Amino acid sequence: VEARIALQEGVDEAEAEGPEQQLVALAEDIRVQLRALEPSVAEVDQRLIHQLVRISSRTTSELGRFVRKLENQRRNQAGRYRQHARRLCAELMPRGRMQERVLPALPFLVREGEGFARSLIDVADPFAREHLLVGPCEPSA
Repeated sequence: VEARIALQEGVDEAEAEGPEQQLVALAEDIRVQLRALEPSVAEVDQRLIHQLVRISSRTTSELGRFVRKLENQRRNQAGRYRQHARRLCAELMPRGRMQERVLPALPFLVREGEGFARSLIDVADPFAREHLLVGPCEPSA
């Protein structure tokens, strides 16, 4: 959806050169250089390799998070329409997955109270046949 909006507005995501690519390259360089240090660290103490690997993974993941934030800010500045579309996509598919796979019911129950569950059951019967993975056994004639 975001890519279509960008094309419609005449802005290509690939054209937006910025520090994002440099940060991704930096994260990869850090990972490679720390990996190259493993043999010399192993000579000193084998147990320290695990910490070195953990430092590498944390650093690359934090840089990745920062790059995503930077990209989101760039998209927000590109236009209000694109910002709303990005937020809508994030709301419909949080963490890139379907809502019902990611969002548990407890926060809604806490926020809305017991009436939420009752109104939900009134709207959609949880025991309807459409919700069953396996239908009830029909007696054979």
